[in-house]
Amino acid sequence: AGLCLLAIIGCDSGNIPGYASFDATAAAARWNREGRVWGEVELRVLENGRLLYRRNCAGCHLLSGEGQATVGAPRLKGSAVVKGPVAAHIDIALQGRSSMPPFANVLDDKQLAAILSYQRNEWGNNSGEVVSAAEVKAQRSGSP
Repeated sequence: AGLCLLAIIGCDSGNIPGYASFDATAAAARWNREGRVWGEVELRVLENGRLLYRRNCAGCHLLSGEGQATVGAPRLKGSAVVKGPVAAHIDIALQGRSSMPPFANVLDDKQLAAILSYQRNEWGNNSGEVVSAAEVKAQRSGSP
């Protein structure tokens, strides 16, 4: 179902194998805003997160981040979890919560970091930060 969704909405950038190459100009146009200009590495993380979100999360949380109460998927747009401490956000992604399955054995640290970075900066959440793979790895391994 995720691949069908991608075929409908399109994939215009990112580093996921099988998808179009990264377009720094398009990424900058999508993500840069007054007070926050992203570097190329950060733009790659956000774009990969955007594509990975569409593949792994949008089926329940929707492309708009509005969520679907009928399947137990809360809204991510303006969410206290998404806008709150990174550690809590990472924990939910790794362990799952209520109807959301855990992604610890599905996605690697870099992929989870990209998705969380995307969520924390999309739909007006605008944290202005990216989650690092090292943060996810440390939490996955139980390190402080």
